[in-house]
Amino acid sequence: MTTTTLRPQTHNTNPKTTNPTGRSNLRARLAVWVSMLTLAVTAALAPHASAASMNPGDFSIYLPVANPTPYTLDDCRVEVGPVVDNVPYPNYRKIGGVRINCGSVHRWIDATVALGYWNGSRWVQYGDSAYGIRYNQSGSGTGIAGILRTAPYCFGTSNRGYYWSVVATVRTERAAVTVSSYWAQDNSGC
Repeated sequence: MTTTTLRPQTHNTNPKTTNPTGRSNLRARLAVWVSMLTLAVTAALAPHASAASMNPGDFSIYLPVANPTPYTLDDCRVEVGPVVDNVPYPNYRKIGGVRINCGSVHRWIDATVALGYWNGSRWVQYGDSAYGIRYNQSGSGTGIAGILRTAPYCFGTSNRGYYWSVVATVRTERAAVTVSSYWAQDNSGC
């Protein structure tokens, strides 16, 4: 079994008071614009660039970055990211999710998913993780039913403005990987 660890994006500045790249605001805006243009072109050309929607329980489309974040593990496609809550804006709760689908049947596929936030000096897990396992299957399935989700968490309105990420560890009988979604600042939610 091979193990690959991909660490969440980190930086040396406090995300509550400075921009996470450390660049000037004009440069940061230009970088965001170029990134958005690149994502738009990628989404237009790729047949499954994003599976995000506005439906509760599905990966959230309400992000400034592509969601879910895709990864490959063995012959499996792993998608990880924030999930839409059934409580509407601006008081929604935070939910993380992971979906795994493979090109072949595996003896077992398991996953653990958790929410994390940047506290100003390091990434910290918030709430309990969720765990799921499937035996002799090729994945968790497509659509909303295929997403393993954390419980919904209310972080508190006084804590708005933190950067959040979803972290998942996925394993099969042949390989394992720990991945994270793109991080995004959340200025809403309960």
